[in-house]
Amino acid sequence: MLRRFFGMATETDAKHLAERITSWLPKLDGAPRFWGWWVGGKHFDFGYSVTACDGEGDLLRIYSKDDGTIFVWRARGVALRDDVFSIADADRVRWEWRGEFFEFEQTADGVTGTRNRERTLHADPSQPAVELIAFTANNIRRYG
Repeated sequence: MLRRFFGMATETDAKHLAERITSWLPKLDGAPRFWGWWVGGKHFDFGYSVTACDGEGDLLRIYSKDDGTIFVWRARGVALRDDVFSIADADRVRWEWRGEFFEFEQTADGVTGTRNRERTLHADPSQPAVELIAFTANNIRRYG
């Protein structure tokens, strides 16, 4: 079992986190979820392969091979366990891809989600802010 944890409670230095995430390449690919909301609307409907990561201040940027970018402000609880990469918490998460975006933000009332197509996204604040869940038989059984 692969078990690594970085930035568990107070770590928000995005440059440091980006270096750690980059060290995990090319293992970072899978179906993206943001606070429990699946990109594409269905479980494992969309794949995301991380090619690079950088950070500055409290902003972490995670790039994919298909020109997608995940922006994470004040990432906390970055981990790679088994076949799942996760960021336990963040102040805000934005995903951009080919003119489309989804954005989630922590508020006093929980996590709110919006997208550029005027649709409210349902987020679950008990779930990790960001997950990339590998396409494995075990994960498909567990999350599907």
